[in-house]
Amino acid sequence: MSYSKFAHLMGLKKKSSEDEEDDKEKGKKAKSRRAEEDDDDADAEEDENRDVKKGRRAERKRCAAIFGSKHAAGRPDMAAHLAFNTRMSASEAIGTLATMGAVAPAKTARVSLDSRMQSEQVRLGPDGSKPATGKNALVSKMTGLYDSARGNK
Repeated sequence: MSYSKFAHLMGLKKKSSEDEEDDKEKGKKAKSRRAEEDDDDADAEEDENRDVKKGRRAERKRCAAIFGSKHAAGRPDMAAHLAFNTRMSASEAIGTLATMGAVAPAKTARVSLDSRMQSEQVRLGPDGSKPATGKNALVSKMTGLYDSARGNK
């Protein structure tokens, strides 16, 4: 007595030999599906890795182009900002740097040693309470500086 695949819906039972055959078929189908899914997963992962590597390479190339331009030399801070914090293409970023132009270096209020030596500023030391004048004052001041440098009292 042979029943259809839908015999369970009518309340009929299958023969045990038919059950074993159906189980074997189901097992084969499940194995083939798993193998296909594994192949698809491996292919998808490989494609994803290639895309990631390609993206990194393109991003490095874009940053190198921005930092390598002559306009980046005048504004390294803006070059870094445009390279790392925006999605501009290299040509757009370089164009922006060219439009901004270079910043003139800020003049520092640094005084040369020569001008500091010429100034009339007096720095008081431990003996500063006794103002002295003349050549003897200069000699005593220099002697005091020498002694303090050598560690003598």
